[in-house]
Amino acid sequence: MARVYNTLPVLALVLCVAAGCQSLRKSAATDVHHSSQAIEIVTAYYHNLSAGHYQAATTHYRGSYTMLAEWNPDIAADSFAGLLRAACERQLICLPVAHVQVVKQPGTGPLTVSVQFREWDGTLLERTGCCGEDEDEAEAQTQFECRVWFEASSITHDCLPVYIP
Repeated sequence: MARVYNTLPVLALVLCVAAGCQSLRKSAATDVHHSSQAIEIVTAYYHNLSAGHYQAATTHYRGSYTMLAEWNPDIAADSFAGLLRAACERQLICLPVAHVQVVKQPGTGPLTVSVQFREWDGTLLERTGCCGEDEDEAEAQTQFECRVWFEASSITHDCLPVYIP
């Protein structure tokens, strides 16, 4: 009888390898694939904005255009490319990406990515004193986060260019 009990852990390990561990490997491979896709989509989006390809930038954006429409009442609220163009020219900083990385990858829900931008002179974008903070006491922000969703057959994000008051 002791031999049967001694073989149970081995049997459990064999079953795990045959069934459960395989799904863990597939899940890890999916996570890596989603991470690389998220980085690609976000990088392409910001490239399109910085290059003035606003229609292409709307392809995967799922965030709200409400704020952009309020800032730019002269642009039709359903002209998404027009709203992005106006925002890049008037309110937001549309720069090329220096670096994108996934910083949070929950089991379900969106991935969170961190984006750093390169100024036109090649330096890293820094924002200080934003949104009510005292500019002298505020720590410089160089990383900006947004989310990326993976659903059925689409990848979407809520990333907007950086606001600098």
